[in-house]
Amino acid sequence: YLDERLVFLISVMLTVVTLVKSLPATSLTCFWVFFGTVLAELARRAVATWYGARLSLPFILPSPALGTLGAASRMSIVESSVARFDMSSAALSTAFVVSLLLIIVGMVGPRAETACTWVNPQTLPFALQQLILRQAG
Repeated sequence: YLDERLVFLISVMLTVVTLVKSLPATSLTCFWVFFGTVLAELARRAVATWYGARLSLPFILPSPALGTLGAASRMSIVESSVARFDMSSAALSTAFVVSLLLIIVGMVGPRAETACTWVNPQTLPFALQQLILRQAG
């Protein structure tokens, strides 16, 4: 349980570092992508709680271009295919709505001076990789 919390904290810290390194060019975009990821995970957790499934803390996948690529969680064994479908569709539909809002805001809003700032993709430290491997094994 401590390893799970540590992986969660390290993944959040890496995502924040990625967001800070991309300032100011893509800070607003990265924030909204991170916010959409958080909302999708909250939707998945709400449906999982409804069905009685247990989810681990999410591992946020940092991205040099967007701040985050999403999140991954482990869950207890769920026998009902309806429950698995509902958990997945809750997260996907939430992410779709946030993406749609971002597209609309991007089309209506003012044009940015710079399109994207790239960060070194080797930001995932060796310690985090070892923790993930130990969690998987």
